Amino acid sequence: MPTPKTKRDIVLQSTFSSTSLVATFNLGVNAEFRTGRGLSADNIFEDSSSGSTDEVTEYLMTISATGGALVGTILINFTGRGDAPAVGLTVAKTSAISDIDPPETTSTITPPPSPDASYSRVWQQAVLDATSVQVVDQVGSVDVQVKAGSTYTVTQTVISTVTADLALEYEWKNAAGQVVISGSLNFTASSVAGDGYSLATATATDNGPLLLRARERTRDRARGDDRGHRPR
Repeated sequence: MPTPKTKRDIVLQSTFSSTSLVATFNLGVNAEFRTGRGLSADNIFEDSSSGSTDEVTEYLMTISATGGALVGTILINFTGRGDAPAVGLTVAKTSAISDIDPPETTSTITPPPSPDASYSRVWQQAVLDATSVQVVDQVGSVDVQVKAGSTYTVTQTVISTVTADLALEYEWKNAAGQVVISGSLNFTASSVAGDGYSLATATATDNGPLLLRARERTRDRARGDDRGHRPR
């Protein structure tokens, strides 16, 4: 049974210098699916990150039947950044590891219209100095949208909404009610403060205003508009 997947783990480090680590921010998204006989998957990846300072990536998995009929799509937006940094603080993406199967092609992603189900989460945790003044706000997000083909249905089930690990499950069924695709998506976030720093309480906001898509954020940066760094 084919098991298409999209997995991405990143590390963002905040520092005042090469020897003054403020915090290490870990984010991950892991979407794995099982498909029935005769189905095939195609993965597209789009990276709109600003070099090595943040994470702005998008993933589209399309699963089709023999002959090309659409069974289902999964669209994932995944972001991570350091907001409102103190003067002199820098944020760098020190690690980014992907595990995508089947291997992805890199292209501009056109999101499927009118998703049948969706879920979004924005995770935040501020880092404080020794006097409890915020020096950076660590922010990560995921936005997942799923759709079924014309003769199929898809259901989304929320398994866990704990702050550190969002867990969702999915099933696509054919017209006879048989499950043809099943799988799960996890979004994880955590942070460790450097010596002399501490962490505020982490928060997770689910299904708030959707984040700007990766391409919209790139457009806004080009015209000097910073709204792409915040939910709206």
